[in-house]
Amino acid sequence: MMQEALRVCTLQADLLWKSVESNLAAFSKQLDEVDQKVDLYVLPEMFSTGFCMQPEEVSASSGKKSLAWLIDQAKQREAGFCASVLFRLEDGRFVNRMFLVEQDGSFTHYDKRHRFALAGEHEAYAEGDSQPVISTFRGWKILLQVCYDLRFPVFSRNTVNGYDAVIYVANWPQTRRHHWRTLLTARAIENQAYCIGVNRVGKDGNDLLYVGDSMIVDPLGTTLLELNDSVSFGIAEITKSSLSNLRARLPFLLDADRFKLYD
Repeated sequence: MMQEALRVCTLQADLLWKSVESNLAAFSKQLDEVDQKVDLYVLPEMFSTGFCMQPEEVSASSGKKSLAWLIDQAKQREAGFCASVLFRLEDGRFVNRMFLVEQDGSFTHYDKRHRFALAGEHEAYAEGDSQPVISTFRGWKILLQVCYDLRFPVFSRNTVNGYDAVIYVANWPQTRRHHWRTLLTARAIENQAYCIGVNRVGKDGNDLLYVGDSMIVDPLGTTLLELNDSVSFGIAEITKSSLSNLRARLPFLLDADRFKLYD
């Protein structure tokens, strides 16, 4: 059943390097500070470890433990949870896996397609899904994307019957913050969809600085929510009727080119 409005909570945190238990505890404490109704919580990329390129140095069970925590939080708070984790496959390879967990504990997942070669992600993690993954949450169609995917608009290209919102979870450094903010807005406008981007803050184990700038942008490119560079959270409401009315008034997606996008 379609839920007309979704209240989305973005959570920024200073992720502790390769420390799963500490990060889970910190997020649990941060979540306890949210005193408003929320339908969907969104956490940063690799929220329980930070964006580390030495996955073998983290417990092999860390991905499953992080997923179990997301499921437990979803049930406890009667809301959806979305984040990515360092995840070890049965064959021993690692992927950067994004989950969208329902409040009943069921979930869908997407493995990051575009690996950040500049940091060596292509050597540490296996290539993910060759097709975009659209999850249905309370009647909303939500495209799951991770960080570097933001730079490749073909992979998020929308269609008339495509998705309503896209979520980017990230560890996006301060040096390219202008790119982050600009591309999130562009993805919302060109795809006539809500765009939700959640980033971390603080310094990681490689001494890279992150300044948050988590945002929720509407299909016209208007910023509904923007966080600063601190550990914080924010809540914004997105509505299906506003989206439908915009697409009816400005039916740009009907004029899009028709061609095959993926292998």
